[in-house]
This record gives sequence, structure tokens and C-alpha cells, in this order.
Amino acid sequence: MPLGEPAVRAFLLSLTAVVASLVALPAAPAVAAPTDCSSLEAIAHRGLHPARVDENSMTSFERAAAEGFSIETDLWADAQGQMWIFHDRNTLRSTGVDGYIDKMTTAQVAALRYKKAGSRIPTLEEAMAYWATIPETRVYIELKQQTTVERVAQQIRDAGRVDTTWFTTHAAYTHRVAPDIRLAARYITSPPPDPQVLTDQGVDIIIMGPTGITATEVDRYQAGGIEVQDRLANDTREWRNTIGAGANAQLTDFPQELVSFCPDALQPPTIEGFTPSGGPAGTPVTVTGDFFTDASRVTFGNVSATFVVDSRTQLTAVVPENVPARANITVRTPNGSVTSSTPFQAAPAVVDTFTPTTGSPGTPVVVTGAGFLDATAVAFGTASAPFVVDSDTQITATVPTDVPASSRITVTTPSTTVESNALFTATRPVGVDALSPSAGVPGTAVVITGTNLSETSAVAFGASSASYTVDSDTQITAIVPVDAPAVSKVSVTTPTGTVQSTDSFKVPPTIGSFTPTTGTNGSSVVITGTGFAEARFVRFGAVTATFTIDSPTQITATVPADAPASSKLGVTTPAGTTQSTDPFKMPPTIGSFTPTTGTNGSSVVITGTGFAEARFVRFGAVTATFTIDSPTQITATVPADAPASSKLGVTTPAGTAQSTDPFKVAPTITSFTPSSARAGSSVVITGTGFLQARIVRFGAVTATFTVDSPTQITATVPANAPARSKLGVVTPGGVTQSQAAFQLLP
Repeated sequence: MPLGEPAVRAFLLSLTAVVASLVALPAAPAVAAPTDCSSLEAIAHRGLHPARVDENSMTSFERAAAEGFSIETDLWADAQGQMWIFHDRNTLRSTGVDGYIDKMTTAQVAALRYKKAGSRIPTLEEAMAYWATIPETRVYIELKQQTTVERVAQQIRDAGRVDTTWFTTHAAYTHRVAPDIRLAARYITSPPPDPQVLTDQGVDIIIMGPTGITATEVDRYQAGGIEVQDRLANDTREWRNTIGAGANAQLTDFPQELVSFCPDALQPPTIEGFTPSGGPAGTPVTVTGDFFTDASRVTFGNVSATFVVDSRTQLTAVVPENVPARANITVRTPNGSVTSSTPFQAAPAVVDTFTPTTGSPGTPVVVTGAGFLDATAVAFGTASAPFVVDSDTQITATVPTDVPASSRITVTTPSTTVESNALFTATRPVGVDALSPSAGVPGTAVVITGTNLSETSAVAFGASSASYTVDSDTQITAIVPVDAPAVSKVSVTTPTGTVQSTDSFKVPPTIGSFTPTTGTNGSSVVITGTGFAEARFVRFGAVTATFTIDSPTQITATVPADAPASSKLGVTTPAGTTQSTDPFKMPPTIGSFTPTTGTNGSSVVITGTGFAEARFVRFGAVTATFTIDSPTQITATVPADAPASSKLGVTTPAGTAQSTDPFKVAPTITSFTPSSARAGSSVVITGTGFLQARIVRFGAVTATFTVDSPTQITATVPANAPARSKLGVVTPGGVTQSQAAFQLLP
């Protein structure tokens, strides 16, 4: 009875109930276990969906194909005509959402997710795109609606999968619309329809069961050109009967007993080995292993090969053209695929180049070529070398200690030994043992002793190249370059590489001269010498100065404000400190002073430079007491015997500075005695600033006088002195007058 009958459709929507009912069926007649199970087809019902994989999901299809199963799936169209890979009409069981898929919109179906693993429902287009990539995997599609036949047929054609088998309740209509696509019909009634009826409907495969099947029925359908499959569940009696009757067995569940009953039916192939291990295109290769009976493809790398299955445990493949130099062999059957653990050597090993072409023992040498993966030995001439296989085209070998002076490099594989066309030249290791002297200025000759120095091509102090002479195989004489670092390793370069001295060579600084030799605070001083490239400090005595390194032989320093009056210049580098032979002198300068006039004992502030080591301050030739306020300021006290008008002088170890303008000491009269006297009498005047007194007056009348000291004058009362008058003293520093009046006595 066709599947369109209501009772049959109810069965299809509840497959689990049917499977459960199988155990209650009468036992089929026992048949002998067959010796060949190659006809058994393993079909993953709704894809292969173990734990955490959803039925009819893209993942279930990928798992099925990877394990060598055929794929059975289901198809529904939604209310807008979009076709979906889904089993139940009602979506509640699989997604938890209660609804009918053929009544839903495309957006509603797209939003659904399977409950088990959260997969979305694939569209037919997505499934077809994947099935097109696995042409060796058989696909069965159950059409749930007649209205989808034409569109599904076209998509099958577009995907290039006209080998797809579909089954439907509308066999005759389906065959009429798409006669080019294989058609299967499922029947669960007994007896099944006549073969001619199926032929008229265009049916290619009849799927029987689960009611048992006999050899007579199988023969009857096969005679009519119809393939017979038995839909099986977990019923050992059923699948034994089916296989015994000669039908193909479609398995939806796989009882463990089947593995021991028909081991090659479900087991993937295995490869134990192959012979020969290498050869050119056209070479027959015997592959041994197991479960080769249904082999469908053999490849060398990714290149397909022609082959013949000799037995379950052996096949013979022919090496195809364009095979990689090394390629693993892969055998595929419906139950899976296997790849050899070792590659087939399609082309013999070959050595193309190696680098470097010279080297000393211990030098890594990169050998390039092909066919190196199975390399068992590398040698430099007769000297075996340790090596690492980097890839099929590269080996890194280490030059052995007993390497010949000149030799070819050989690479040995299980099938051949090949050698380089070019010769490798061995060199001896170079060493630098000692430097003498271990320090010196630029231009110094340094004797370098070591080993294997005869092929020296360069000598350097740090990064600074040096001129040199090769004295012998164990000695070089190098000249310290002008720009040599303060502290550096000395390197020697030969064809085998560059080696460095263990100890460092030091280039201490030297000061040859500086200019100018004198200067003021803030002025620039150019220092010439050697070894200045890494100068850290420049000092004037103990005072640090700012500076610029102009070159390894010149520094420009700025005289610091507190530089000593006379000091040696010092330059410090990582290699040491040097000091000038002669001192730099910073003579003082007087810029100004204030006030410009004053009395004995008053303070005068002098500003200028170079005062830090002031030894004397003078008013003219008269020494004054003073205090150094800073390198640029002195406070001096006007001495009692300071000239009335004199230039100020400041003396330091570097020299003496004198003010441009004079300081004037104004006289003062503090008292006189007696306060009255006759003409011709002596009057003693006391005060300050009298040293250069020029005139003494009684009122307007000039008197004769004697300067007793800077603070005292003795004057003679003139005959024509006024009866009452103030006394006056005139010096170059000014004029002063007494506060009290002198009384002339009759």
C-alpha cells in the first residue's frame, strides 16, 4: 500500500513507535551468516547525531560524511515556500516551540533552535551546497509535501547531485516531474506491491520492512531492475535475515553484534604498509592493511590514482603523474578513510644548495633540496654530521670536528644517497686571546694575539674601524682609531665570522690645549684633545660645567658662575679622567659699585664676576676689609685712609680688576678745639676724609693747615678771620663745614 494512506503517514510521523514494535514481530527464518558483507550500506538516519549533536543539523551531516555513512534527511516547506531540513511537522519535540512548520513564516523558522545543542535549522540551499562537496557520500531525502517536488528537483540538478535518492508518497507524480533523479518508495505492508507497479511509477529502490524479507522477494524485485533495501532497527534477527536473503541493508541503528558478524561492513580501512617506498609515476605500489573491499578512492597526497582491490587486506595502486616529491597514501571506503603514517617517495632526494659554503666545526649549514623527510645520515665528505630535518626541502647540519678541508655534502635516505655539486670549505676557528696594551689613546699601536688570524679582513674597536697589519697567524697590530669608544671590545673579522676580545680596551681622554686660557663666567672655552666621544663631565677645578661634544677630539664648555679664579680643566669619560696641564684663569671684572660716594667706614657693594676667590679689595692703593657675598658681589668697607677719590680694585689669583669710575670719600667735621682763639692760634679739627685736604677756611677766609691724619687737621687762625665763622675743609671728595661756629678773640 502506498505511503499516502493515513495509517502509513501516521507511522512515518512516529518512527520510534515503529522501531519499538519490531521486537514483537515473529522471528524471521534463521539463515546462515554470510561470509561477505560488502552489500551492507550504513545510512545515518537524520544525519549522525550522537550526544550534543542535533538531528538534521549541518553538524550531523558533517559527522556522517566523516565517518563514511550515507545520509538520510527530511524536507518541509514553510508557509512562504522556503524549504527547510526538518523531520516533524510539529516543531515542539525538537525545538520546544509548539507550531506547524508548514504554517510558519520564513522568519519564524529561521529563529528556531534545536533543544539539544542549540543548532539552527538548515535551509535546503545550505545542505545542498555542502552535499555538493561530498560526492562520494550517498544522500536520501524524504519529501514531506508534493508541492516541493519541482523546486527540489531543480536544486538537486544545480548542486550536481542527480545521484541523490529521494522517497515520497507521490511516486508516480514525482517520477513524471523529475525522471532523472533516483526514486525510492517505502512500504511497510505485506505483501508489497508487484514489481511492475513500481516500475510504472519510476521507482528505483524499494525499502521494505520492518516485516522481514525473503530471498524470493529479493529475487523478484531484482529481476525487475529494482534495488531492494530493508529498513532495519535494533533487531539482530532482522538484519541477519536481510543479509542472508541477499538484500542491501539500510541501517538506522547499529547493533554492536554487527561488528563481529560483518566486521568489514562498518570498520574503516587501515594501512599497515606499502612497497616499494618510492618510485616515479607509473610505478605499481602494493598497499597492505585491512577492510579494503569497498575502496572507492586512493590518492597520493591530493592526486587520485588508479587502483585494483586485490583482497580485503591488499590493493595495488599506480603512482599518478604530478605527485609531490613526498606524498602520503590515502585509501577511502564508504566506512571512512585512512592515510599512511609514512610518505611515499615519488621523487629521489636531491641536494641543490647549501649555505654558508665555508665554516668551522660547529657552524650550522642549511642544506636545501628535496626528499629529505626520511634522511638517515648527513656527511661532510667521510665525516658524519649531526643534523635536523627542517622540512622535506631543508636540512640543518652542523659541521663536524673532523671535517675535511674541502668536501661534498651527502644526504642519505632509505632509498638513495645524494651529494652536493659544490664543495664545502672548512675553516679553522678564530680566537682573540689578549690585547697589549689594554688601554691607550687614539693612534696607539695595540698588539692583538690569538689564533687563525692570517685571513683577517677587518679590525674594530667597538663599532669604530681600525687600520691594522697582520703580523702572523697569531698576531695583528692595530692602531686605535680617533673615534674609538672609551671602553670597547676589540673585534677581528675573518671569512669564518667575527670574534671579540674577552677584555675591553680603554681609551682614556687627554687634554692637549684649551682656548682662551682666561675668561669670565658664562664664556665659552674650546678644549682639544682625544677620547672625548663619551665624555660624561667637564670640570673647572671641582666645579662642574655644561658642555657640548663637538667631536671625539673637541669639547666646548661654558665657564660656570662659581668657577675658581684659577683652576685646571678636567674631562671625565667611562675610561677615566684627564686634567689640563695649565690652569684656566678667570680674572675678576667690576661692573659697578654703589654708592659711588661715601664716608670712611661706610659700606660699598661691588658687582662683577670672578669674585669667588677675591684676595684684596682696594680703594686706590688703600686696602679695605670686605665680604664675598657671591661670585658676582663683594661688600667692602671704606677704609679710614681711603683717598678722597680713587678707583676700586679687586684682586684674585687670576688677576686684578679696577673700576672704571672712582669712588669718592667726602670729608666730615665732627668737632674742633678750641672753639675760640686769637689770630695766629692753632685749632685742631677732627673728622674724616682729611687725607687729601686742599683748603681749610674760617668762613670765607683761607687758613694755613697741616693734615695730621685722615681724621685730624691742625689749622692756624688767620689774621683776617671773621669774628664768628664756621670752619670748612675741602678735599677732592667734596666740601664739609662744621656745625658750630668758631669765635675769634680780640
